[in-house]
Order: sequence, then C-alpha cells, then structure tokens
Amino acid sequence: MGDEGHRVDVFAELFESPGSKRVFVAGAGATEGKQVDEILKKLQVAWPEWQIHVVLTQEERQTRKERETYLRLARETMTGCDSLTQGTLRRVDSKIEGHAEVNECVLAYIGSILATVMQE
Repeated sequence: MGDEGHRVDVFAELFESPGSKRVFVAGAGATEGKQVDEILKKLQVAWPEWQIHVVLTQEERQTRKERETYLRLARETMTGCDSLTQGTLRRVDSKIEGHAEVNECVLAYIGSILATVMQE
C-alpha cells in the first residue's frame, strides 16, 4: 500500500468481550506516518460510530516531538526567506567535503537546530 518505497504493516483482531461487546483491535506501522493518518481518516469516514484511539510507542512520541521541534524552528527562521542552497558536497570515507552557498535564513535554521541539540 502507498507509494513505492513505503511500507505499511497492519494487524487486526476481532473478539467479543464480556457483556457481548464486539471489540476490534488493530495496529498499523508505516515507514511514512502520513499513510497511517490516511488509513485512520478512511476508517472514521467508513465507520463514524467507531471509537478510534491512537497509541504511540515511546520512540514514536519522541520522533513526533523532534519533528515538531524542527518544523517550528524552520517556520521561525525561514518564513518569508528564499532558502536557496547550492554547492557541491561529496562523501570521502567518513567525512563530507565540498562547499555550499546558503542564504542567511538557512544558517539561522542550522544554528537554531544546533542550539536546541546542545540544550538537550
């Protein structure tokens, strides 16, 4: 399912709980989180009476927190800026060599990332 290069793993279980309630438990993992969001949206449209709860692992919560931090920093430093970057970089053994030309807002973004990482 999804674009080439992306993978979605899904499991599902349906059982009857005490009190004759039918319970459907499912899980989905994806290389691209937006795919899971799309699945949830479709389920909510197909069965609006369902109660859908999303449970994230500790690693998923940390990843989401980091992504939100980097997006916030990007908005703060690069909104209204031409983020053009050009240059030549190449990997030589365990290091990167070359040069890059970036606008000031890109440097501000990189600096804000470094400052955030150093605070942690």
